[in-house]
Amino acid sequence: QSSLRTMQNRLSGILNGRNLEIRQVDLGAKGVWYRVVLPTNSFSDATQTCASFKANGTDCVAING
Repeated sequence: QSSLRTMQNRLSGILNGRNLEIRQVDLGAKGVWYRVVLPTNSFSDATQTCASFKANGTDCVAING
């Protein structure tokens, strides 16, 4: 939650009012991990937003689905 709030504040100019979410992912033998995600309407939007995140020093992976 703390990391989410920090990222939300740091990237507020890029997010344009959209909210980041935390998703739990079970990776089997690697255990349960949590990912911070930004739901988008399309893969194109995800790719553009991810490029903006990277330009601001934040790791990002655009996914479809």
